[in-house]
Amino acid sequence: MFAIAIDGPAAAGKSSTAQSVARELGMLHVDTGALYRAVAYYVDAHPETDLDSALSEMSITVRHENGRQRTILDQRDVSDMIRSEKIGDLASKLSDHTIVRQYLLDTQRNVAREHDVVMDGRDIGTVILPDADLKIFLTASLEERAKRRMLQLGLPDLGQVTKEIRQRDRQDAPRLRVKAPDAVILDSTFMEPENVTKAIVKMARHLMDKSREQGKDG
Repeated sequence: MFAIAIDGPAAAGKSSTAQSVARELGMLHVDTGALYRAVAYYVDAHPETDLDSALSEMSITVRHENGRQRTILDQRDVSDMIRSEKIGDLASKLSDHTIVRQYLLDTQRNVAREHDVVMDGRDIGTVILPDADLKIFLTASLEERAKRRMLQLGLPDLGQVTKEIRQRDRQDAPRLRVKAPDAVILDSTFMEPENVTKAIVKMARHLMDKSREQGKDG
């Protein structure tokens, strides 16, 4: 199996890039952030339930339709409902809890054992898939990330979006500082999305070709 891990800060374009890369390479895209958002969605809807109980009660699975991941919470497709900034902020806070990360760890790794994957989120190259064949740390300036998020969600206030992403950066900082030492840092601030995809696909194909050549030599 071949695995590509894409890490990076909020609104850097990880998920959309991973989708495009997976499509180009005929691989499976796994949006791990959506899994954390599903946990956050459940917790937000059940404020009276403590976290341990919530994790034991909920059921999260994924399925893929036309190459796109659908996130299923308790047999309900919540893929669109988990995309609000409120749920994203709560997901970021919950991801600091070891029990939440452990709860989702096997789900993520099992998919990678069974498929060629492009997986994006947090801690992918350092914790989830430390042996990934290609690791990318995708980033962009705060201003550019805010503009992209505003356009993506159709939000009217750039200043508010910038404030929210800055806060997410502060929350995520301890984990984002721990980049995989063998990760390729890709700053997409001045890059068109299709060029980001092309750059990663080129790197992946080079590694695939190299692996095939080594296999022949062996």
